[in-house]
Amino acid sequence: YGPARHIVLSSYSNMDPGSKQYTWLVDQLNEVDRSVTPWLFVSLHCPIYNSFRLHRREPQLLHAKRFLEPLFVSHHVNMVFAGHVHAYMRTKPVIYDEVNDAGPIYVIVGNGGRQANAPYHRNEAEEWVLLRDHAEFGYGVLDIINSTHAFWEWEQTGFNAPEEAGKLGRYEPIEGQSDRGYVQNQFFLKK
Repeated sequence: YGPARHIVLSSYSNMDPGSKQYTWLVDQLNEVDRSVTPWLFVSLHCPIYNSFRLHRREPQLLHAKRFLEPLFVSHHVNMVFAGHVHAYMRTKPVIYDEVNDAGPIYVIVGNGGRQANAPYHRNEAEEWVLLRDHAEFGYGVLDIINSTHAFWEWEQTGFNAPEEAGKLGRYEPIEGQSDRGYVQNQFFLKK
C-alpha cells in the first residue's frame, strides 16, 4: 500500500453496525498504523455529502452518513471519494455538516462521462462546499507528497454539447473554474 490505505465499500450492501461490511470496515480501519501508512482513503459509489438535487434522500446515502461518517471521523479518514451524481464537488474538511479542520474531505467525481448536468440543490452552496460544478466532465488526480501533505487536482475534459443536454438540461461551464490545491493530513493536526 505504500503511504496510503485505500478502502473500497459497497453503497448497496448492508452497512449497519454488526453487518459483514461494517465489521470488515472497522477491522480495516483499526489495523492501519498511521506512523507507517499515514494516508487513509475510502471510496464508495454513493456520496455522503451532496450539494446537488439528485440522490439526496436515498436510503444508502442516509445509512452511510449515519453509520459510516462516525467511523471516518474517529479514524481520521483523509478523503472519501464517490460518484453516482453526474457532477463534481469537493468539500472542505467536514464533521457532521460542520466545517472542521479535523474532518474528512468528501469528493464527488461523477463527471467522468455521460451528461454532467446534475442540478444544484440550492443556488448558494452549503458552507462545507469548497467547489462544485455541474457542467464539465473531468477526473481527479491525487499526488501524495509526504506523510502530511498531498496535492489534489480536478482535470476538466470538456462539457455537454447543446444536443447532449438530456432531460435535465444543460449548464454552461464557468470559465476559468478549477480545483487544485494542497490537502493537509488531518491525522497530524495538533489536537
